[in-house]
Order: sequence, then C-alpha cells, then structure tokens
Amino acid sequence: MKKNIKKQRVCLVSMPPKVGDDIETRTADFIRPIKKLTNKIILITGPIKNDTFDDDIVKTITMNEYRFKERSPVIRILRLLFHQLKMCRIIYKNRDNFDIIIFRLGGPIRIFPIILSKFLNKKIVLFLTTSFSNVMKVKYKEWLFGLGGRLVNNLSKLILFFNCWLSDRIVLLSNSMIGMHNFFLKKEINSKIVVCYDRFINPDLFYKKIDLNKRDNIIGFVGRFSKEKGILNLIEALSFLPELKIFLIGSGYLSDQINEYSIKNKLKDKIKIIGQIPHNELNEYFNQFKLLVLPSYSEGLPTVILESMSSGTPVLSTSVGGIPDIIKDKKTGFLMKDNSPMCIARNVKRAINYPELDDISVNAKNYVNNISSEEKIIENYRRVLFGLQ
Repeated sequence: MKKNIKKQRVCLVSMPPKVGDDIETRTADFIRPIKKLTNKIILITGPIKNDTFDDDIVKTITMNEYRFKERSPVIRILRLLFHQLKMCRIIYKNRDNFDIIIFRLGGPIRIFPIILSKFLNKKIVLFLTTSFSNVMKVKYKEWLFGLGGRLVNNLSKLILFFNCWLSDRIVLLSNSMIGMHNFFLKKEINSKIVVCYDRFINPDLFYKKIDLNKRDNIIGFVGRFSKEKGILNLIEALSFLPELKIFLIGSGYLSDQINEYSIKNKLKDKIKIIGQIPHNELNEYFNQFKLLVLPSYSEGLPTVILESMSSGTPVLSTSVGGIPDIIKDKKTGFLMKDNSPMCIARNVKRAINYPELDDISVNAKNYVNNISSEEKIIENYRRVLFGLQ
C-alpha cells in the first residue's frame, strides 16, 4: 500500500564537484522522481544553463563549481568554506519557498548550509553517497609528512557526525554502506537512517549492442583520474596484462602522470585516453569493453557500474561502499580484495577468461533493469519523504 504524503515544497542541493561529472544528466535523474512527489522545487546546482530544468515546478539557481587547481589543502578548505557561505546566502534568500531541503551531492561536508537550514526550522534530508572521509584520507595521505590523511579523515568524520546529528533523515544507497559509516551509528542517529536505492538507469540509453565474444580484448575505466579511484594502480597492472588494451574515459589531475608513465614504461600503444565524452555516448564505449574495471579505494554506489551492467558489460571492482550489494562475485560481476597492481591483473585475467562470462553479463543486466525502473525510484523517494510534513 502506498503511503500518502502531502505534496511539499523542496529545495534540492545537488552540487557536483566537477563540471566533467555530466551535471545535467545526473541532475535530471535526481529531479525526475522528486517532481512526482512535490509541487515546488528550488534546485541549487552547478554551472548549467539557468533554464535547463525550469518549468511550473522547478526553479533553478546555479553556482560556480568549487573546482580549483591549488594543491594546498589549506587553500582548498578556505575556498570550500567560502563556497558554502555563498550557498547559505541562496538558501536564506529562498527560505520562504521550501519546507524540506535535500543535500544530495557533497552533503556530508556542507556544515554551514546545514546549520542554517536547521536554524530556519527546515526538515533536512542528507544523502550519504560515499565515504568522504576515506576519500580525503587517500587524497591527502602524503601531506604534512604523512599525517595529513589522518588529520583530514578525522576532521571529516567529525563534520559528518555533526551534520547527521542535525539532519532529520539520513539516506544511504545500500545496506553495505551502513557498515562504511559505522563510526556515527549512535542510537539517536541510527533511527534516522533510510536505505534508498535512487539510481535510474535508462534501458533505452544503456543496452547491449555487441556480444561479448565479438569484442576485442579491451578493458575500460570510466571516472575521475584521481588517487582515490585507484587509476594509477590500474595502469601499473597493464605490465602484467600484455594481451590487453585499456580505454580511459574521464579527466583529472593525474592525466599528465598517466601519460608520462605510459611513455616511460612503453605502454603508449596499450593505453588510449578518451577524455571526457557526452553521457549519451558512453554506451558505444561500454559495448567495446570486455570488462569495466573500477579499482577504487572508496566508493558509494557508482552509477557507472550500473550503466555498464545495463549495457551488458561485466564489472570488476574492489569490494568497497555499496558495491557488494550490487555485484556478487561470479554472479553479477567480479570483486577483488584489494587494488594492488598484481591483484588487479590477476582478477582481470580471471574475469576475462571466466567460462560463463556471458551468463554474468545477462544476470547483471537483468538485475539492474529490475531495481532501477522509474516507478521503483519514485516509491523509494516516497519512503524518504514520508513523515517529514
């Protein structure tokens, strides 16, 4: 039986960390189900055209991205805080136009906007899509003589705990992510948690065009070229995989380092850097891959693995975040214990040569199509918003 909820006015904060994260497509997928449950949406998002989503329900307010080139964590933190203060100004200015505020991307670190929302007596929904503290730990591992990662990790946990304490509802994308965030599972916070799968994968956009046995020996990587994604480990693993080539789709601060490594180690012919591509072209590349490899140190529930599975391309990933809830080893994909180059190489060989790879491809596609229909996503959001009137 569906729970009836009064249609309310909602403010959605969906600020991707990079322009290259295909803002418009991701944001559209985020808005679509919520529009069915509300009569007013204030959308605060990244640098897109102001009228991209505007209609009778949605009003879009854009902010400049907080992407910056400075390597100093201090400068990065100061700029991030300044960005949050600008967001606070937007929230306060529109305070009479919404009842519920949802922090979707980057929410765990938005301490000032969340404090302000609480002060304004708004209902706060906080999505935890990844372990931000773990990402920062990897990113700043070498800062301050090796102490930076631990320092930033602990500070991030403290901010997250405070934000969770202020929030009225905490949304995790899978059951596995409860364990990932177990440092804050106090009784008063645990009662706020709702597990809600919210990724709509369009089967008309991501589908199998080429059978696996007709594809060349190409593996793929799609994501940011950054340390926490484990991309350098993946490149090193190619030395143990002479029969394979790899396509790298994305961009990031490690691009030059990847290029230099490929030249130095005579891997230029094995590595093809595609760069950023439009979201609607991803399916063409998925259908060239025998395997998508995601060797991340930390993740939430990456949309790219679901899109790959829907395209009929098996996924090999580290067992982090919510991924083990989606990928079951040798059933809907492949999992590896760690992301060391040797472990990656060993598991790539295991996956590529698995005798029932076609069955895994079919199982994965069916699983994603079953859990990601628009109707199911709307019902999941209904559970999130129920009781917040």
